[in-house]
Amino acid sequence: MERLWEEVRELSLGSSAEIERLEFPPTPLQFLRDFVSPNKPCIISNATLHWPAVSLWSQTDYLSQVLSDSNSNSDQAMVSVHLTPDGRADALVPHPGNASELCFASAHVERMPFPLALRLISSPSAGFVAYAQEQNDCFRTEYSRLAPDCEDHIPWASDALGCLPEAVNLWIGNHLSETSFHKDHYENLYAVVSGQKHFLLLPPPDFHRMYVRRYPAARYSYSQVKC
Repeated sequence: MERLWEEVRELSLGSSAEIERLEFPPTPLQFLRDFVSPNKPCIISNATLHWPAVSLWSQTDYLSQVLSDSNSNSDQAMVSVHLTPDGRADALVPHPGNASELCFASAHVERMPFPLALRLISSPSAGFVAYAQEQNDCFRTEYSRLAPDCEDHIPWASDALGCLPEAVNLWIGNHLSETSFHKDHYENLYAVVSGQKHFLLLPPPDFHRMYVRRYPAARYSYSQVKC
């Protein structure tokens, strides 16, 4: 079985364990043929350098200014912030009623003005870790004021996939923010605008290593968020 797994893995990914890096965006045909169809990841450099976001979003004052109006509390953009004790949302943790068992714990989600969210993310408190994100197309809803700073889609990817993005999301976190191991059922393009993001990827032949099981569901709860 081990030999069969190795052969399937090599057929899927080739003999190299290195993720291919492209110095420039691929053509739609190249992206579809070499990466989408065989389910192979790649790293693409210099693909978003022309976005104003690359130079602007590292300035927290700029983000706060665009997403809020200092003269009107009612005009501040409200964003969804996920709160957990350690930065790990949607993760397996000891069950609160039985420490020998595990449960699947989701984050406490609270909507708040963006400047407050940014302060919580930048200065983690002793009680929780804040992570600004919402998986439901949040960039085009909660963060729509930032839309002029990015392309509304990636042309070569849209051409390759034959459609425009169904959802565009934005994640803003700190060094403690961690996304638990999971499987996505759709194609993803992830652009790092500022900071770093580390990925651990398993190819489709390694699905058996994920040890999929059912666990009781739980959710963190905070009665009051203070900055």
